[in-house]
Amino acid sequence: DAVCVTDKANMPYISALFHERIDPHVFADTVVYTNPGDQYQYVSSFGRYTFGLNRCTDRKYGAYVFKNSESHLFPSENYQITSFQHYSTAIPRSS
Repeated sequence: DAVCVTDKANMPYISALFHERIDPHVFADTVVYTNPGDQYQYVSSFGRYTFGLNRCTDRKYGAYVFKNSESHLFPSENYQITSFQHYSTAIPRSS
C-alpha cells in the first residue's frame, strides 16, 4: 500500500531508503522532486512513498507516519494509532 510520511523530519526519504533497502534504480525511476535541478533537491515522492501530509489528500493511503504534534489530523475513531517517542503511525480503520 501507499505510505504517506510527514515532512516534519529532515529529509524523511532517506530513512525510507535506508530501512526499506530500496533498489537505487527504483528510486531513480520514480523519484519526484519539489525543486528539480536545485543544488539540494527535496524529494516529494518515490515508489509507494509520498512526503508531506499536505500532498496526501488526493487518494487513500495504507499507512501514515506523522510527528506526534500532528496527531489531531488522525482521529482514533478513523485510524489505528501506534505511538513512538517522536512519531506515530496511523492505519485507516475499515469502513
